[in-house]
Amino acid sequence: TRKMFLFAVICITLFIIFYYNFGNIGNNKDIIQDKIADKILEKFNNYEAKISVNVISNKNENFYEMNQYVSNNYMKMIINYPENIKGIIIEIKDNTLRILNTLLNMEKVYENYGIITNNSLFLNTLIKDAKENDYTFEETNDEIVLKIEVKTSKNTYVRYKELHMDKNYNPKYLIIKDTSKIVRIRIVYTDIKFK
Repeated sequence: TRKMFLFAVICITLFIIFYYNFGNIGNNKDIIQDKIADKILEKFNNYEAKISVNVISNKNENFYEMNQYVSNNYMKMIINYPENIKGIIIEIKDNTLRILNTLLNMEKVYENYGIITNNSLFLNTLIKDAKENDYTFEETNDEIVLKIEVKTSKNTYVRYKELHMDKNYNPKYLIIKDTSKIVRIRIVYTDIKFK
């Protein structure tokens, strides 16, 4: 009986050692992944970019060229193309959305309008999405892909986000898919500068 007791103690000790050392591998991976995500996403708080945007609906596809300016909680977008809406400025700060049409000298301000101010066209929205939802990194020979399932989104057109980056974590393009995993928005970063 003493040998059985000693055998049981050794087995339990070995189990605890193996569980502690090898059972937490997934947690260590999550911690490392979170640190990488924090490093990457933090730089998305301050940048200037030229982007090309394709918005795909059920009936048609629209193409836009824009400039983006992001500084912490301030976001600004200037539409350069198409010509009929060229010069429109969209500004978001806190929960306030401001739309300016410089050609018509018109301005519209929306306050406490959360759905509109959660604008998926800006890279800094990925920070909140990654912290509030599940995400993964996938690496290939020439790029790193950050994939986020945005379960917290109330917008059915924004359920999955895939940010494709080069090996230095500079964005190449962002794909936004709906709940059926159909691509709805594709943003190509033609030029980007981090501040």
